[in-house]
Amino acid sequence: MSASPRKEPMHTTDQQFQVIRDEAWKADHIEAMNCGKTEELIARVVVLWDSQHQYFTSVVPGSLDRSRTREIAAALRAAEQALTATLARGLEFIRKGYLVAGLERVLPLLIEARELLLLPMARRMSERDPDGRSPTDISRILLRRVRFEDGRPVLTQDDVTDLPCPYDPEPEPVA
Repeated sequence: MSASPRKEPMHTTDQQFQVIRDEAWKADHIEAMNCGKTEELIARVVVLWDSQHQYFTSVVPGSLDRSRTREIAAALRAAEQALTATLARGLEFIRKGYLVAGLERVLPLLIEARELLLLPMARRMSERDPDGRSPTDISRILLRRVRFEDGRPVLTQDDVTDLPCPYDPEPEPVA
């Protein structure tokens, strides 16, 4: 009996399996790379917020002209949107089983940005509040009740029924 020659298709089959394996791995690798890009976005948004938040918190309403106040409000809205988008993207990777470095820093920054966006309205409400709550207290109450769209708080009448209206005229001084 003579030994039959070894057939070459086995080598070709091995290569075909490797190509399929590599293609399947690429999809996982691309997703992992996108998670890494999300971590880079997180790091960038955190550094940017850290470099600006002290200024945002130090600005006293009425101390700046209207155009500068609008610029600051626009920057805060942009920051809120960037933080929200980054958090949402990071949470998608968490849901898929990835550990997203730095994501734990984003939620507290988002809360801070939203509180700052609510603060001007909370100040007006505080001035009229019969319970004497501070603007920060009212801002935190509002934060739990409102939702944000495009960096702006969306309030309904139900959100503020137990809070003073920020748009009522100034109370009349008692003579």
